[in-house]
Amino acid sequence: HALQAAARSQEAYLERLLLQLDDPSNHPTAIPSIRMFGPEAVEALIKLLTNADPDARFGAAIALGEIGDQRALPGLVKALKDPQAPVRYWALDALGKLRAGETVDEIRPLLKDKHPSIKKLAKEIIKILSR
Repeated sequence: HALQAAARSQEAYLERLLLQLDDPSNHPTAIPSIRMFGPEAVEALIKLLTNADPDARFGAAIALGEIGDQRALPGLVKALKDPQAPVRYWALDALGKLRAGETVDEIRPLLKDKHPSIKKLAKEIIKILSR
């Protein structure tokens, strides 16, 4: 019973951390803590990529980039089309960290993004992934 209680406690802690992603001021503390959960947090973070709150979406993208789990690729590729620039930027950054060379074709449209920082990052990541 002690092990089950500890597991439930850990799950509850992760859930609280994930809820904190809806406020960017929480990101500096929540994301490193979520990263410690590693692969265990990936499914919940992938779900957050489609959350109504853009702050939660870009927080999830940052965390997925830091965890580096390949299961995040489809969700991150979809996030490249997010209406919010921070979500696109951090999804792009995460794909670069994941060394997801197979996503270069999905990244190319961001070379024409209206935000200069996204265009610049897309160019850098395509260069890295095309090596």
